[in-house]
Amino acid sequence: KARAKSESPPSCEVEERDDNRGSSSIIQADSSIQIKSIVRAHEKPEVLHFEAKPHCSKGGQIKQKHIPSEEVDGIPPFNGCGPDWVEKVIKYLLPLESLREWDYREVTKKLFQEGATKCCDQHDLEYNTCSMSQKEADLNAKACWKKTRGGDAFAEAGYQVVKNIGLSAKQEAVGRYCECGMPEETAPAPTPGPTQQTQAKKVCVSNEGDFEMQFRLKSGKKKTGKKDVEKGGKRCVAVKNLDINEGELFDVKVWVTGGSPVGHMKVAKMMVYKESAQNFKSTCTGTQQLWSCS
Repeated sequence: KARAKSESPPSCEVEERDDNRGSSSIIQADSSIQIKSIVRAHEKPEVLHFEAKPHCSKGGQIKQKHIPSEEVDGIPPFNGCGPDWVEKVIKYLLPLESLREWDYREVTKKLFQEGATKCCDQHDLEYNTCSMSQKEADLNAKACWKKTRGGDAFAEAGYQVVKNIGLSAKQEAVGRYCECGMPEETAPAPTPGPTQQTQAKKVCVSNEGDFEMQFRLKSGKKKTGKKDVEKGGKRCVAVKNLDINEGELFDVKVWVTGGSPVGHMKVAKMMVYKESAQNFKSTCTGTQQLWSCS
């Protein structure tokens, strides 16, 4: 009996060691994932310079933690053109020894009309956007300011101010609105083929948002004229006006007018021209700062 107890089948020992070795590998892999998660949880998003987009330096993926228009930690998402900013612009345009204590937002409205304040608000929202660099936001603001009462001079002065002092503001905004997370493994998207859903002979766009807008169809260098769509309105355009052949691709491009920064054109849909297809209908909603089309 004693000998029977001491003698164990060799295969059992090998099998037991293999199980332990496998468990150890699983534990080590799981621990590695946990460690990487902890490291990235403490990783802070960075903005290194004027042209750099927010990024995570330790291999994490930059993510939008809060939507740009959301109040975070009691701080409003935008504050118009701000007292410090207005003072610097005025000093740039009209060098003065001293300035009175003004209500700067009201002064901005009076000097440059409401449009300037809307441009500044949009500029703040773009600083809160994790996929945009300071340069992109500043250039959009400059283009927007050119359309205000202040014109080119005001736009250039405003741009020079935000370009020179805006980096810290962009970094602070990214710290509030962005975070670093684990990279998402995504497979390459398949090349879309023409389906019934992406075919159209006419495109109709409805405006259910709080803004004025325009749209056009575009295929390569060919494009239709701009179509204005008022609040609550709808406009249609036949694809044959593009002068393209059936089966060719075209884009439906939309943008908000009356103060929206230049460059905020969106492709609502990429489609295929086919005369036997149904009409394509797109509806745009939202505000002048935050809008979308479906």
